Amino acid sequence: MIETKLDLFDLVPKAETFRKTSRRVRSVASAPPKPGAELVQEFGKILGEKLESLIDVTQTSERMARDFAAGKVENLHEVMIAGAKADLAIETAVQVRNLAVRAYQNLTTMR
Repeated sequence: MIETKLDLFDLVPKAETFRKTSRRVRSVASAPPKPGAELVQEFGKILGEKLESLIDVTQTSERMARDFAAGKVENLHEVMIAGAKADLAIETAVQVRNLAVRAYQNLTTMR
């Protein structure tokens, strides 16, 4: 069994970082098209949608944690599941980012 340390309140700074990244991706995706840029725009659109989904998951987790702390939610397991989903979504996004950075670095060294 895999044990993970889950601190729901650590998700807030991570979610803010992804909000900023999402804004930057949207600005790149809305830039005027250049020749052969259709795929880049499509990738930017998909990435933006996934970042919005990530933000929704983390906001839901944060809201449920606050509601649980305030006594509005009695089911701790639902709060923990929402936190685990948010944590997994953030970790997945970080790994995708790491792969994209590595791919970019490989492309720049090929020149």
